[in-house]
Formats: sequence, C-alpha cells, structure tokens
Amino acid sequence: MQAYIARRLVTMVPIVVLVGTIVFLLLHLTPGDPAVIMLGPDAPADAVTQLRHDLGLDLPLYVQWGRWFERVLRGDLGRSIFFGLPVTTVMRQHLVPTVFLSLLAILIAAGIGVPAGILSAVRRGSWLDQTVTLTAFLGVSIPEFWLALNLVLLFAVQLGLLPVAGYAPPAQGVGRTLTYLALPAFTMGFVQSALIARMTRAAMLEVVAQDYIRTAHAKGLSFWQVTLRHTFPNALIAVVTVVGIVFSVMMGGNVVAETIFTIPGIGQLLMSSVLRRDYPVIQGIVLLVATAYVVINLLVDVVYAFVDPRIRY
Repeated sequence: MQAYIARRLVTMVPIVVLVGTIVFLLLHLTPGDPAVIMLGPDAPADAVTQLRHDLGLDLPLYVQWGRWFERVLRGDLGRSIFFGLPVTTVMRQHLVPTVFLSLLAILIAAGIGVPAGILSAVRRGSWLDQTVTLTAFLGVSIPEFWLALNLVLLFAVQLGLLPVAGYAPPAQGVGRTLTYLALPAFTMGFVQSALIARMTRAAMLEVVAQDYIRTAHAKGLSFWQVTLRHTFPNALIAVVTVVGIVFSVMMGGNVVAETIFTIPGIGQLLMSSVLRRDYPVIQGIVLLVATAYVVINLLVDVVYAFVDPRIRY
C-alpha cells in the first residue's frame, strides 16, 4: 500500500505541471491585458507600458513560463497582480469557505442520493422507484442558478428562515456559519445527489442480479439483512467512485453558488481573477484544483482496499 501511494504521488507531479503549463499558455493567448484592466482604458500608453514592464508581462512567453515554473518548484506561486499579495495568501483566505461549503454539500448529496438509490433499486418498478428516477432526472436537468434563486425566494425572502446571502467564518460560531451555508450547500447537494442516486441504483441493480444474493434469500435472511449486509457492500465501489468525483468537483469551487450567495470562496475568486486577467491567481487556483483532483482520486483508490478485501496494491 505504501509503495502504491508513493508511486501515485510521484505521478501526480507531471500531471499538475502539465495542467499548469496548458493553463499558462491559454491565459497568455487569451485577449486582454492586465495592465489596461488595472489602469483603465483611458490610461496613457506610457503608464500601461511601464506597468507591463513592472509586472514582467513584456518578457517573451517562454521566459515568463520559465520564471513561473521555477517559482512553483520553490513553492512560490507568485504575487497577485490585482491584490498585490502572495497568491498563497489570497487563496488561503478564500479556501476555508469553499472547504466548509463542499463538506456540507457532499454530506447532503450523499445523504440524499445513496438512500434514494438503494430504495429505488430494491423497489424496482414500484412507484417509489419511479419517483426517485423522476426526481433524479429533474435534479440533473434543473439549472443550478434557478434552484438557488428559488430557494432564496422561499426560505430567505418569504419565510425569513435563512439569510439571503453572505458568509460568517467559523470564528463567529459554527451555527452561524451553517446558517449561511445551508442554502448554497443544499443547492449544490441536491443537484449532485441526482447523479449519486442514479449511480447507486445502477450499481445495486447489478449486484441484486448475482447468484449469491438469491442464495442469501434462500437461506432465510430477511430482506433488509440481504440488502444492507450483502447487496450494498458489494455496490460500494461504484458509490465511492461517484462520491469522490462529486467531491472533487465541489472542491474546485462552485462559481454559481458562490456568486449567487456571495460566498468568498475559490470559485468566486477564480471568476473575479479571470475578469481581471490576474494570471498568477488563476494559475494558482488551477494548480490547487488539479492537486485536489489527484489527491481525492488517490484517497478513493485507498478506500477501495477497505471496501473490497479482494483489492490489494
């Protein structure tokens, strides 16, 4: 196991560097000048030229990439063009809200999707199965921004149970933080629970058709004993996989939810940085997201060994 994890960590380095390089090239080939955005369209040409020189944007592209890559190897992601602060500092300030939001959203998504998928599979063809399938179809089809706005209208504006938008750090109290994250987390969780429910149902139906499930029923075990002790554990591989993928997507920052609910997370920072052409911040966020994807996939692979004893690394 240790050797497998070490190999995966080593292979993670070229993947992250390749992703960072592609994003670096795409950003610098995209129209738009950070100096013009910072100084305004009416700024004198000499002022724009001087700012481009100060930021190193007038250097050849390969020189800029070489300097960026050298800093990355030292753990230095550069300084934000807009904030004037180290990129790691800017990202750290926005990472905590995204982590809390993602954790709460994945709990909601798995809490809704996994039980719904199990019930849909064991009651295949019933009204319950049709209801879960229809709800999952709606969850996949409904635009996230539409769901978010309607939740705000119902629970914040009309009922006044939750705040319309904003964020409270955990230092002000975990309960207050959860109050602000409830609506965006449910928005993200409900949409992603549809995918989890569909995958759980498919995995359960595949296991239900196996001979050892019929044998377990023939031995006299109760319906729920067979479902929870034999069927669901053998379907966990697919469930763990889809939950890991969903969590990776959430950790990348949800632009829609964070923008609508004005949560200062990674997604909102990425969107504002793209509009400002803040190249170092964009590259830092992409490296963070790529690393999160690889690490979460590695953790999912490790969980496989505990879920299925037949898997050995």
